[in-house]
Amino acid sequence: NYGEVIFVDTTAGLKVDAKLINVPNPGKHGFHIHELGSCDEKGNAAGSHYNPKKANHGFLPKDTMTGAHLGDMGNVEIAPDGSGQVSVVLEGVTLKGGDHNVEGRAIILHEKEDDFSQPTGNAGGRIGCGIIKAPEIVSVIPTTIPVVSGSDVVSSASDIPNQSQNETPQNQQNRPIASETSVGI
Repeated sequence: NYGEVIFVDTTAGLKVDAKLINVPNPGKHGFHIHELGSCDEKGNAAGSHYNPKKANHGFLPKDTMTGAHLGDMGNVEIAPDGSGQVSVVLEGVTLKGGDHNVEGRAIILHEKEDDFSQPTGNAGGRIGCGIIKAPEIVSVIPTTIPVVSGSDVVSSASDIPNQSQNETPQNQQNRPIASETSVGI
């Protein structure tokens, strides 16, 4: 297990928080949501990056929905001890419901850095994969370990906490609105 990714629908878009451990090869690793919900064939069965808008490859938080695949989250920096963290908000993407939801799709950790070249960033093979299932917590496992259907689920997600009456406009923008799930990598 390479850690956990938490997905939360917010008013600003889908918030993705990844906390990774035991990842081989320190440095930058491409990190994307892929179009299909399968980790078979060492993650290759997950298909291409999630790209319903048929946009060029990019970094969704910077390039918006017209300039990047909806699954383009850039890179996660892995430290020499194998740990790394990344947090992004994917505007226009949801966990559940809406035109661009990611429930049932795969999240992929790549072996190399996403260099943002076309068509998919040249990030190499897939070393970690997990299926995004709401509202469960799901483990994303190294792709070298066979995946057995349903074996990814580790526990139920906790309830979304109530929001404070004294929220600032910035806090309101990123507050949970409907769904939360966690996927292990």
